[in-house]
Amino acid sequence: MFIAVFLLPLSLAAHEDTIIERNGDILLGLPIKYQPATFNESDFTLSLGRLSVTFPKCVHELFVLKGEEKIIIDASWYHEPEADGLPPYITLRTSTDTSDFGKSLLINMDTLFPVDTGFTYGIDAQEKQCILKFKPTTKSGT
Repeated sequence: MFIAVFLLPLSLAAHEDTIIERNGDILLGLPIKYQPATFNESDFTLSLGRLSVTFPKCVHELFVLKGEEKIIIDASWYHEPEADGLPPYITLRTSTDTSDFGKSLLINMDTLFPVDTGFTYGIDAQEKQCILKFKPTTKSGT
């Protein structure tokens, strides 16, 4: 399983993702299947429905914001995984505005594991160790 950090290729850039609005930590606009949905930027925890993951420090370090950068969240759950090979995913990316593509991290919305896109992150030993620290959990009572 690999974490993808890249400039979005033309094939993904052409795909129309839904920009997810944020009200504090609450993520708005996702289907009911993924509710409640939150992203806590201070501890880098993502929760979708009954699943939750606190990103390992090695991933959090990729999203150190510079200048006017912020974290933009968008998602795609309405495409055909069989046709394009991608599961429903949520993307965290650094950007100065919604049309600027900086570093991106694609997460499978059904498992909260990184999506293997075939790009370079996860190739060297340090990156592989980071991936092993990625541990989604199921929230009890949901």
